[in-house]
Amino acid sequence: MNTNDSIPDILPHTNVPVLLVFYRRPDTTKRVFEAIRAARPTKLFLATSAPNPNRPADAELCKATRDVVAHVDWPCEVYRDYREECIDADHGVPTAVSWMFEHVDHGIVLEDDCVPNASFFNFCEELLEKYKDDTRIMNISGSNFQGGNVRGDASYYFSHYAMTWGWATWKRAWSLYDPDLKAFPDFISKNTIATIVSRKKEQTYWLTFFNKLYTKKFAFWDSTWIFALMNSGGLSISPNHNLIQNIGFGSTATHTKQDTGLSLPLENLGHIIHPSRIEVDQVADIYFFNKFHSSSFVTKVKYKLNQFFSK
Repeated sequence: MNTNDSIPDILPHTNVPVLLVFYRRPDTTKRVFEAIRAARPTKLFLATSAPNPNRPADAELCKATRDVVAHVDWPCEVYRDYREECIDADHGVPTAVSWMFEHVDHGIVLEDDCVPNASFFNFCEELLEKYKDDTRIMNISGSNFQGGNVRGDASYYFSHYAMTWGWATWKRAWSLYDPDLKAFPDFISKNTIATIVSRKKEQTYWLTFFNKLYTKKFAFWDSTWIFALMNSGGLSISPNHNLIQNIGFGSTATHTKQDTGLSLPLENLGHIIHPSRIEVDQVADIYFFNKFHSSSFVTKVKYKLNQFFSK
């Protein structure tokens, strides 16, 4: 850890700690870092993996990316976790989040291809404080995938699905994340899924998908996080305006090789209006499932495995 205090603290800043997880994409990392710099968090966590020894070009790219974030020119406590071993994204991100929570009890998580707008930081700061003691709320997302549909009459709605292209959470919630899904057999025996989603199609999809994670057929940390929410009866918050733009689609991405209409433009949230009740917007969740998870499981798994092995 080091502290940069060479510049007087005279500009607005966010009090929420920010974690930036990056690797070998200096161009996208620069854009995300510029957005973080504009928000001027008082605590900044920087986490990265060592270059892949099987890809010689990675060494230079990793160095160039580290150079992008080398100079933090606002008053800020800077923490760095630069790994000496190569860790893939599906282990690197949760490892970095756990590391951040060794030092703080809440924070924002950004990867090197997820550009937030200014209102994202305000959104997270206000909701992290509002729901800090409400154990039902486990995740605050910055993304909106509702196709222009506004859910409810507030600035955000509640969901079973934790979207993680720019998100925030608390240490108390992240403590429920388990990469091994040890609770899955109990999840099955209690038929917990039936208390989360009512449609058989969705139940079958998620039980099959979680079983693949449990048996290590593949590893997707974000889906494991969704399991943690479902198993704990937790909820995620999603804004009614999109606050994150994914700019990482392409051959250098881990999972987003192709842009299937998900790189959405940034929107401003404005004054935050809170919902009058805490309850899942079932219409929003069904829309999200139908749009992104309704293809056959075999097709979905083949697509995800192709992405996985293309790393």
